[in-house]
Amino acid sequence: MTLDAISSDGVGAVIFLEQDGRANGHEALMRAAVLAAEVGCTQGEAYRSLGYSADARSFADAASILRHLGVGSVTLMTNSPEKIRALTDVEIEVRRRKVVASQSMNPRFVDYYEKKAREGHQVATEDYQEVES
Repeated sequence: MTLDAISSDGVGAVIFLEQDGRANGHEALMRAAVLAAEVGCTQGEAYRSLGYSADARSFADAASILRHLGVGSVTLMTNSPEKIRALTDVEIEVRRRKVVASQSMNPRFVDYYEKKAREGHQVATEDYQEVES
C-alpha cells in the first residue's frame, strides 16, 4: 500500500526500522499475537499483560534519516501519534497523515480501529487527514 501511494504521488520514501514486537523482540511478538487472538484484546494490551511495554519503539532514527536527507515536511502514513511526535520534535512538519487503511476501505476492521483509538491512535474514516496540532 505504501509503495502504491508513493508511486501515485510521484515522490516518497520508505524507512524500515527493524523493531519486532514493538521493539520488545520477536518472542514477545509471537506470545502477544497468540494472547491477543485467544482473548480478543489489542496487541498493546497483550504486551502489557505479558509484562512487556505496550510499545517500546523509538522513531528517532527515522526522524534522523529524514533530517539528514534534508526533508522539511512530510505526508506520513501512520495512525500513531508517537511517529508524528518523533518528526515534529526534530522540526519536520507533518502536513498530512495518510491512514494506513481507513475504516471506509474495509468495514471488517471497525473493531480493530476502535481498539486502536482506545490506545490513543488517531484513527480516521477517510484516507487523508489533516494533522491535529
